[in-house]
Amino acid sequence: MYSIKIENLIIRVKSVLEMPVSKEAEMANKFNEFGFVILEHEPSATPKNNLLKLSDYFGTIIQHEHSDSQGIVPISPVDSYPEYVNTTTTDLSLHTDGAFTITPPKVMAMQCQIAAANGGFTKLIDGKLVYEHLKRTNPVGLLTLFNPDAITVKRDNKKATKPIFEEHHAGLIVRFRADNAAHVSVESKSFAAFKSFENFVNNPDNQVIFKLAQNQIIIVDNTRVLHGRTAFSKQEYRLLNRLWFDGQSDIINLKFGISIAPKNLSLFAKKYQPSQIDIGSDISQSTQLKFKAT
Repeated sequence: MYSIKIENLIIRVKSVLEMPVSKEAEMANKFNEFGFVILEHEPSATPKNNLLKLSDYFGTIIQHEHSDSQGIVPISPVDSYPEYVNTTTTDLSLHTDGAFTITPPKVMAMQCQIAAANGGFTKLIDGKLVYEHLKRTNPVGLLTLFNPDAITVKRDNKKATKPIFEEHHAGLIVRFRADNAAHVSVESKSFAAFKSFENFVNNPDNQVIFKLAQNQIIIVDNTRVLHGRTAFSKQEYRLLNRLWFDGQSDIINLKFGISIAPKNLSLFAKKYQPSQIDIGSDISQSTQLKFKAT
């Protein structure tokens, strides 16, 4: 079982608007090391101001079609929008945000304004764990997830065809979606490894599961860490506020993605040449996983 002590990743401040330099540094260090960090601020009559202040540290706010005028997306049950998964009370499987866009947000932050009394737990998994698991158990299949057309995610008029694991200057970035929140197509040679990826991240033993409390803000590296939530009762009310950021900071030094030395990636790729790959050869076309939009 993978475990991490969440208490060690909580930084308590009076207000994000008045955060000491020492807390800024601690926030950056934990974010860079673990791929996420939790800020806990004191109760406020204007709690959203604490969330919005994060743009000073994590970059420009990225708009979403469901954003309000400030860029915030409210996440709460709404019966009139059953096709939008964030407005339901059902389980939400592990994913990265914005997989249907060419350039997903680097940072995803969620502020808990009202927690569900039962259920509604946050679920996280570090993409590096998935990479290391597949490298150990199915290295040839893992290479297929680097194919430029490994996964296509479409929602409304937005569509992106990309690798699931993609090299960038500091190692790897990951994008993944496999639930009822989008129209997903998986390239045939990548399909078996895609299913292995999905099975690993959906195993609770591999997840970090905890309850985000009122006045807590979780800040996630969306290029590294997948997130989701457990179901909660339809009779409960739960309200989170979400923001996306572009990750460009002038105040703190941020690191993104899965840290893998380029030399190690090169050696791994040479050891398992594409000519050895015969995964999914019996599948005549890309496998379509059609789900609802979010």
